[in-house]
Amino acid sequence: MTNNNQPLQSEQGGSHPESQRRQTIATLFGARSFELIDWRRLLQDGVLVRLHIRRCRFSTRLVLEDIGVRVEDETVREKLSRWLVLGEKRLLPIAYMKALARIESGARHALKERSFRTELGAFVPSSAYVAWRDATESLKVQYDALRDDIVANHRILTRQVLAEYEVIAADTYRRLRGTHPELITETQERFVATYCNRISAQIPSPEHIRETFDFRYVLIDSFSQLGPTGVNHDVSDDHEREDDGDSFSVDLARSQAQGREWQRSVLEHDLRMHAQERVDSALDSFLSSVVSQLRHLTYTVACDVLATLQRRSGESFAYQSVRQLDNLLTQVRALNFYGDAEIDRIMDQIQEIVEETPAERQYSLADIERTLRAIATVTRSTLLDLEEEPRLAREIAIPDVPTETAVRQARAELGLELDATQFTLAAQVRAETRARRAEIGEYGMQSLWSTIEDETPRTHRTA
Repeated sequence: MTNNNQPLQSEQGGSHPESQRRQTIATLFGARSFELIDWRRLLQDGVLVRLHIRRCRFSTRLVLEDIGVRVEDETVREKLSRWLVLGEKRLLPIAYMKALARIESGARHALKERSFRTELGAFVPSSAYVAWRDATESLKVQYDALRDDIVANHRILTRQVLAEYEVIAADTYRRLRGTHPELITETQERFVATYCNRISAQIPSPEHIRETFDFRYVLIDSFSQLGPTGVNHDVSDDHEREDDGDSFSVDLARSQAQGREWQRSVLEHDLRMHAQERVDSALDSFLSSVVSQLRHLTYTVACDVLATLQRRSGESFAYQSVRQLDNLLTQVRALNFYGDAEIDRIMDQIQEIVEETPAERQYSLADIERTLRAIATVTRSTLLDLEEEPRLAREIAIPDVPTETAVRQARAELGLELDATQFTLAAQVRAETRARRAEIGEYGMQSLWSTIEDETPRTHRTA
């Protein structure tokens, strides 16, 4: 991280967008500035996970002969093979194919639900780790058992596959006989046998299946991904590095060492600076992902439930909406390892909705809608401040860019009152962000380059 506690200034005097975004992140973490966020504690309270699931392909490319098309011209066949991509043939019964896909999809979904997607990788906080590990281990057991089942019943499954292709081959033969009898020079039995032999040769052997099936996960210490620079990273270190950087003089280095030594010193300096930039980028991504992901989840569910309420025209509160809110509670509370007070307050109010009886929810539909609308407004506004682009929700009357007044009212509705200093900082960030977005909007769909080119004369005219 950089060490400058003052907002970066743009050439025209306004706060730098990156500094504004970082101040928003700091506010959400309850810190006075981005540099004072205790990122070491956050990284120590979780682990990076890499999930590896692989297996041999139980499918192969469909060729023209498989659908009854024969091309005798070699040049045409070569061009077709390069330019025409047909479908694929399955080499395992569909029930097994679906089971394998279900287990892999379930494992990847379990990691997605219980981790933060950061530049460092999938970060699983300690609050979600046990649930993730148990779910993943259970899926691994299923995956290994399915592999063993396929190997143990390999001969039976192969016969099932070939029985299906016998029907397809016989139908292909009959179609060829009806459309191009001159191409058929063999009996149906021979044609079907050749067709099925080609399929049989492509079915993976038991040995190949054992060798290629793999389901494992690797736990990685987050600090190891930052390298030596990241491990030693501290605010005080930043001061020293920046002082070193500011005082680094090529002329002085040249005078102290000649030739090769001077070149090496320049290289080492650049390596150190680039390593620090990578650390800054990784930590920025990590902290931004942590605060934004919970709000993306909350915003999406709030919008979904509001849309359902709108479709039902206030008749009743759908059971599916209750399940969505309950699932959100489970996921967010497992991921909120850093104690996000704002998110906790929002979840408390969602908990109240979930715990109501159907009759109570029916009686308080207007209050529920008002609460969900406030949640959507607040979370959307924060995501915009973080330079995120949540989905539009115009159909449920959530403004693309909520005004400061709307945000203040929504926060009051949810009881999200910041102290005076924090609110002033957050309001300033939101106001500057909205002003910048409004200014950009004046250019319509022009390219970035045309916007940049127009900036100087526009500024001069204003001056």
